[in-house]
Amino acid sequence: MPTFDLVVVGSGGGPHETNLSSYLFKPCDTEWKDGIIALEAGSGIGTLHQLLTRDETLFNDLSSYQVYSLIHCFLISHAHLDHVNGLILSAGALHGHRKRVCASLHALKSLETIFADRIWPNLASWDANDAVYKLLYDPLKFDDENYRTIFRDVSVRAMPVLHGKNDTLGDYESSAFFIRYDPSGKEFLFFGDVSPDSLTSQPQTIAVWRAAARKIPNTLSTIFIECSWPVGRPDELLYGISAPSTSWTSLPHSRLRRLERKYSKPIYHVIRDQVKALVQKKGLGAEVLSAEQGMTIMEITLLRRTSLAI
Repeated sequence: MPTFDLVVVGSGGGPHETNLSSYLFKPCDTEWKDGIIALEAGSGIGTLHQLLTRDETLFNDLSSYQVYSLIHCFLISHAHLDHVNGLILSAGALHGHRKRVCASLHALKSLETIFADRIWPNLASWDANDAVYKLLYDPLKFDDENYRTIFRDVSVRAMPVLHGKNDTLGDYESSAFFIRYDPSGKEFLFFGDVSPDSLTSQPQTIAVWRAAARKIPNTLSTIFIECSWPVGRPDELLYGISAPSTSWTSLPHSRLRRLERKYSKPIYHVIRDQVKALVQKKGLGAEVLSAEQGMTIMEITLLRRTSLAI
């Protein structure tokens, strides 16, 4: 029985601004008009408008503006522009109730530097009683195993991962999310951009895999993980993201029913095939797909209602 409906608004990492990491989802037993969760927000209203010109029934005849006005929560892994561009540009322009931005404190503090009347107007705040047009910063904690409710019957557990390092801050923090449908306990795992543990001074991804291994396959059967480079990319040129040979070094040797992949380069089919070969070699029993723009996914069983080729 499917658990979530999910639409891939964008799955890339730039430089093309119309295909940036952005996913919209809801519980399968609800309608889109009942409320939507945004998972990342790189591409936004304009990109969705383009998708709807190709398939106007994607959101049951709702317009792109109506869809984004129905968002209750933006769940953000980190504050790089390819993950928040759509969130920034739409801030203050959407109708409906106040919209929360759920992310780590580090990510929210980074967003705060954008909504500071310099790069962009101050259209977000920490005050729950502030104006309804302002985004509400809603920090997620990394320090426990508890799940936080972010929407009716949907809760999330956030775990830290690293996304490379820079000269200013050193290690750069990203997030992985276990996203659960509370009535059934079924969930999927979503990684933001992530560095391989083998290239970090403080390995953190292994803790996510250990948490996932206990759930596979009974409650967890789907994983979204970023992989942006093909096999052969030198370690010093990975820039805080993964290639096939580094993505799978700590993947638990358990049988996954489906493994969903998201790519950020136009050679994603090449990368997908390389990952398939590695998964088959390790005997993981996982099916590897690429999350392509415009794809609709019925999560857990992942029955795709589009005709896009794998």
